[in-house]
Amino acid sequence: MRVKFIFLALALLILTSGVYANSLGLSRANLEFVGDIGEEVCKELIIFSGESVSVSGEDRWSLKNSKELSDYTKYADELKIDINYPESVNFNKKETVNVCITGNENGKYHGVLIYKDPEIAGVGTWLEVTVGNGINPNSDEGEKETIKSSSVSLTGSSVDDTSSGVSGLYIVLFFSFILLIVVLIVLFVLYRKSKRTRVI
Repeated sequence: MRVKFIFLALALLILTSGVYANSLGLSRANLEFVGDIGEEVCKELIIFSGESVSVSGEDRWSLKNSKELSDYTKYADELKIDINYPESVNFNKKETVNVCITGNENGKYHGVLIYKDPEIAGVGTWLEVTVGNGINPNSDEGEKETIKSSSVSLTGSSVDDTSSGVSGLYIVLFFSFILLIVVLIVLFVLYRKSKRTRVI
């Protein structure tokens, strides 16, 4: 019985460690960019992983403030936005990347930057961009009011249902630590119990 329990505990530890190693996360749930027309604004973003991985990045855009990825169907150049970031990143556990955006037309734009790995679920960060006066000249009065009232930044640990974000890494690590403590306590109790049995 004791051997079976120890085997199960070790299996759970290995499984939990494997989940942690295969986690992918970002340091920020959203990035805000505010600048004049033609001004380049840059922000730092940290990518985390439990192991050495290679990820590829892509961005999508919308005029609508939404957390639904299906609403992000536009490319940056369609909105006259220039965005620069490493499209391919090879790193071991942590890497800092620069995300730079230049807006060429007044407006408030909403984007999402996603990094994916073939073997790990992708993670992303929302991009909130305000250029000039923040009023998109292609919007009618009703749309301008909607854009103006939707200035609250998107938040959350992820932008995809399959994404864990950085908070997911901490959660897995926390439960791994709790599981380890429980296993050690149980092993200690079994050891004391077996020792008393031998004495008797």
